[in-house]
Amino acid sequence: MGGWQTPPERDQRGLLSAYGEIYSLFGIALRIATAVGEVKWRLYKGSERGERNQITDHPILRLLDYANEFQTGQEIAELTCLHRILAGRAYWYLPKNGLGVPAEIWAIPPHLIQPVKSQKDFIAGYLATVGTEKIPFSTSEIIWFPMPDPLNPYGGIGYAQPASIELDSELYASQWNRNFFYNSARPDGALVSERNLSEEQFKSLQEQWGESHRGLSKAHKIALLEGGLKYQQIQISQKDMDFRELRRQTRENLMFTFGIPLSVMGVTENVNRANAEAGEYTFARWIVKPELTRVKNKLNEKLVSMFPLAQGVEIDFDEVVPETAEQKRITSETGIKNGTLTINESRKLLGFDPVPNGDVLLVPLNLIPTPIKGGFTLPAPKEEIPQGGQKASHQPHKLEIAGSTPAPATRSLTNEHKHAHWEAYAQKTARQEIMFKRNFESIFDGQKRDVVEHYNQTGKLPDNLNDEATAKRFEPAIELVFHSAFEDAV
Repeated sequence: MGGWQTPPERDQRGLLSAYGEIYSLFGIALRIATAVGEVKWRLYKGSERGERNQITDHPILRLLDYANEFQTGQEIAELTCLHRILAGRAYWYLPKNGLGVPAEIWAIPPHLIQPVKSQKDFIAGYLATVGTEKIPFSTSEIIWFPMPDPLNPYGGIGYAQPASIELDSELYASQWNRNFFYNSARPDGALVSERNLSEEQFKSLQEQWGESHRGLSKAHKIALLEGGLKYQQIQISQKDMDFRELRRQTRENLMFTFGIPLSVMGVTENVNRANAEAGEYTFARWIVKPELTRVKNKLNEKLVSMFPLAQGVEIDFDEVVPETAEQKRITSETGIKNGTLTINESRKLLGFDPVPNGDVLLVPLNLIPTPIKGGFTLPAPKEEIPQGGQKASHQPHKLEIAGSTPAPATRSLTNEHKHAHWEAYAQKTARQEIMFKRNFESIFDGQKRDVVEHYNQTGKLPDNLNDEATAKRFEPAIELVFHSAFEDAV
C-alpha cells in the first residue's frame, strides 16, 4: 500500500496513557503534579474590618486532607493536576454523608465522564460510562475543573493536546530504537533472488530466515545464501536518522509547551546559579501558582457552598513563589533605610540570627512632618525703587500646598517657618532622648544582672564593673546622633 499513513489522533484516554509511555512527558507532568500536591491548603474567615483570621480545624480542611479511605489529599491533588494538564479537565465526585455535606473526594478519570448539556442550566448533570454501565450524577455531586477551550465551553485543552505530535514523535523514535536493537542492531533489508520463486519456496525461505536470524539471541550469526540470493539494505541507518538531535529537540519542544525551565528538570547545560534561581521563580510563578489559583477559585465557588455553616469562609494556599537572593537583599536594605524593618527583621529575611538590641527601627532623625492640607503665607520680596522714583507695590503671596501654583520662594524665614523648624528640632531631640533612655535602661539592667549573678556565685558585691564594655553599648545611640547631626550640617 503506497503513500503516507497518518497516525491516529490521541483522544483523552490516549493523552492520559501517554503519561505512562513517554518518559519526557512523564518527567515534566510528574514534576508539576508533585509541586501542586505538596502545597498546604489553609482556611480563613474574614472580619468586618477586612482582616483574615485563620481557621485551623474545620470539616473542609479535614476533607481536603483525608480525601477518601484509600487516597490522601495529596494524592487526589496530584491526580487532579495530571488530569487537567494532560486531558484538559478534571472531575471530583463528592459523596455526601447523613448531614448532606461532602464526606469524601474521588478523582474520576476525565475520559469516563461527560457533562450533559442543557440550554437552560448549561449543564444538567454528568454521565459516567464504566464498561457498559451508564451512571448519572447531579451537578451537586461533581466539581468540574476545566482548562480553557476557546472552541468548546464544555471541553478543555491541556498542555499535552497541542504537543500530541511531539509526543508521538518521541514515542515512535523510542520504539524504532528498541526494534533496531531487538533485531540484532541491523537495519532492515531484503533478500534479492535472480529468479522467480514459487509461493511454496517463498514461504519456506521466509520461515528459515526468521528462525535463524530474528531476535537478540540469534544476533551475529553467519547467513549462508544459496541459489543466487543476495542481501540488500533498504532502510536508512540509525546514524542517518540522527535520533540524538531529534529527541533533544522534541524534549525541548515539550518543555516549551509546558513552560518548564531547563534547570527545573535537572538539565545543567548553560545553567548557573542565577538562571537556576530564575528558573525556580518562573516554574512557581507561571506554572504552579496559576494551577493552584484555578483550583482555589473553583473550590471557593463550589465546595465551600456545600457546607451550610461556612459563610464567609475562604480557601487559600501558602505562597509558592520564592524570592531570589537579590530580591531579599534589596528588600532588606530598603526596609532598614526607610525605617519599615527592624534590624532583626532584616537579618531574618536574609537568613541570619537575631542580634541583641536589634528589635529597633532606624528612622532618620532629620525627617520633618509636613501637613498636606491648608497653606501658609510667604513674606513679600524686598521692595526695590525703580527708575521712576516710585516704589513697586507688592502683596504677600499665599502659597497653597494642595491644588494651586506655588509662589516663588524667598530667602527669609517667616515666624511660621521658624516655628516649624523649632518643632522639628524638638521632635528630633525627643527621639534622641528616647534612644538614650532606652540604652541607659538596657545598660543598667545588664549591670544589675551582672551584680546579682556575681553575688549569687560569690556571696559578695563586685569591686568594679567593666566600664569598657559598658561604653561600647552606648556606641549605637551616639553614632545615630552624630550621623543625624552630620546630615543636618550637609
